[in-house]
Amino acid sequence: MSSSPQEEPTAAGESSSSQQPTDSPSAPEETTASSSSSRDPSPSQCSHCRKVETDPEKPFKPCSKCQSEKYCSRDCQKAGWKMHKKVCGEKAQKWAATANLKMDAPRVVKKEGHRGGLQKWQFDT
Repeated sequence: MSSSPQEEPTAAGESSSSQQPTDSPSAPEETTASSSSSRDPSPSQCSHCRKVETDPEKPFKPCSKCQSEKYCSRDCQKAGWKMHKKVCGEKAQKWAATANLKMDAPRVVKKEGHRGGLQKWQFDT
């Protein structure tokens, strides 16, 4: 009986060691994928003039429709619109399909005691 518990850890050790080489090649792929996604935000640049974002407190503003292009100023956004509008709708559809729009939408805080629409006193006039 004592030989079977010794064999089980050996068998488990062999099976886990045989699984480790299988897992280790996929681990660098995950690392590569995460490092490539981490590379995307760091060299953020204006989609029109290619100015690099240097101040983290003043990030470039994304296109309000598709969120894929970033612009350093409103002037650059207007100047780049002629080219960007050709792909903006398609990119917006892709973004909307993957984005959590409920979480991305700004929350509107209602004033206390304020209802939307007409007030009761407004019907009397």
